[in-house]
Amino acid sequence: MGMIIIAPDPTEPEGPVIFLAGPIQGAVSWHEEAVRHLTRLAPERHIASPRRPFDPTREFPTRMYHEQVDWETRFLHRAASCGVVLFWLAAEQKEYHRCERSYARPRPQPTELRIIRIVRIARIVQRQKV
Repeated sequence: MGMIIIAPDPTEPEGPVIFLAGPIQGAVSWHEEAVRHLTRLAPERHIASPRRPFDPTREFPTRMYHEQVDWETRFLHRAASCGVVLFWLAAEQKEYHRCERSYARPRPQPTELRIIRIVRIARIVQRQKV
């Protein structure tokens, strides 16, 4: 049975890892839905999700930011060498729009990939013998 590894958990599972890459701030909470689909379709695969449980009362100091970046970098490299990087550019939620910083896309038109694509990727992963 695969493990679900949520940042900043330092667990290093054996075998392939699926890393969930894509926006966190300002995006719908797509990570949980991806985990549900992937665990149903490929229950033996390990999944690394950078989305921490959200607590609006908790600060995110510089120390935590560096911890997050280090965790993401480690699991991104791990998935690239032994596994799959699943990247989804979710549409920005308008209520979280901040003009002082750009959102995770190169042009003003929102790019929204449907969850069905995640399911298709999961089926490919399930068929792989990595």
